[in-house]
Amino acid sequence: MSVGGGGWRPTPAVMPKRRPVIPPAQRPPARSKFQVASGVPRRGLRDAIVWPDTGLLLALGTDESLLERFRRHYRGRIRLAKRVAREVRLLSEDSPLPDARDQDHDRVAAATRVARAILLGTRALPLVELCAEDLADVEKVTEQLKALSDIGGKSHGGEAEIIVLAARAANRDKTTQVLLANDGGASVIAHRYGVPTRHIGDLLAEFACSDPDLTPESCLAAFNAAIRVSAPPVHSRPAGIEGFTCSGTATGCVPCEDAERTS
Repeated sequence: MSVGGGGWRPTPAVMPKRRPVIPPAQRPPARSKFQVASGVPRRGLRDAIVWPDTGLLLALGTDESLLERFRRHYRGRIRLAKRVAREVRLLSEDSPLPDARDQDHDRVAAATRVARAILLGTRALPLVELCAEDLADVEKVTEQLKALSDIGGKSHGGEAEIIVLAARAANRDKTTQVLLANDGGASVIAHRYGVPTRHIGDLLAEFACSDPDLTPESCLAAFNAAIRVSAPPVHSRPAGIEGFTCSGTATGCVPCEDAERTS
């Protein structure tokens, strides 16, 4: 109570201050994960048809010898979508400003190597085109890719086109079709259509399995250079040279054989 000249009076109870109700922080949208092609052994599938997207080709384009190895390794099994070829050409013709990031200059240089190695001259790879009846499917897949994308404003046209083309070929020919891409969202959507995806790290490991003279150290160096222009999600990247070390023996390669038994 309070005592004074006017007598005593009760001290008013101190009410706690009301704090504004703050809603809980919104969880950021889940970033697209890479759908690992668990049914494909490290050394790859010898009869699989492969469909590279623009990002994967740019990663290979960081080293001219990788592009030559890519052609030699897959020989007649590479299928190149017309939209992907157009995207590579446009990138190769780009002219970054002098103060542009090093990554932008690296991307243009890589695109120029890719265009020279697989799009020009007598060694140019034939292009696969969509049919009119594929257009609705491409539009649908494009929207699915945008919903999973971490990059706002990306068109996803090339990825959508090769997913539709690969899925169509798999159904028509009853053969294994493999998407070659670093994009996590593309790997998830392709998986829904029955098409497994491998990224640049997987390809380098596959090259190492087929060539004993290709050292794990050189693969790791090539991988670190490649991801400057196009990289798979961090969680799916090889942690070190172990990711490029083939464990093959005289009796076979246990990791590859295990994958083939479970596929």
